[in-house]
Amino acid sequence: MKKITYLLITFFLAGCSTNPSTYVNTSPEPIEVSVDVLPQYWKVDFETFSFSSEYDGEFGPRPAGHVKIRYLIDSNGNPTHLSVVESHPAGVWNDQGLLAAEQLKYSPSKKNKTNTPVYVTTEFHFKEIK
Repeated sequence: MKKITYLLITFFLAGCSTNPSTYVNTSPEPIEVSVDVLPQYWKVDFETFSFSSEYDGEFGPRPAGHVKIRYLIDSNGNPTHLSVVESHPAGVWNDQGLLAAEQLKYSPSKKNKTNTPVYVTTEFHFKEIK
């Protein structure tokens, strides 16, 4: 009986001294992924959208163009740390590209059980404004 009591006390004390963060990764480090690999981690809640911004018409006509935005999808599915990595024509659509990326919302894929944050670069295309 003394041996059983001794073992139970030993297991209890050992369990109390265990640091759970050693075994459970509660905040995974972000990784860089391509747009092709992104669905393995996150799925966008909608594929296409349009929006009206405070910048519409402010600068007059604009040619069609694109903006590539790099951002972090955090563990809640929100884009953060946004930056323009490429735009054509240069600078014309940057504000709208950033605004578009900020509007995105992601849900974790079934494989992404730890909500791993990822960096991704997405390209946004804009139509000509006459």
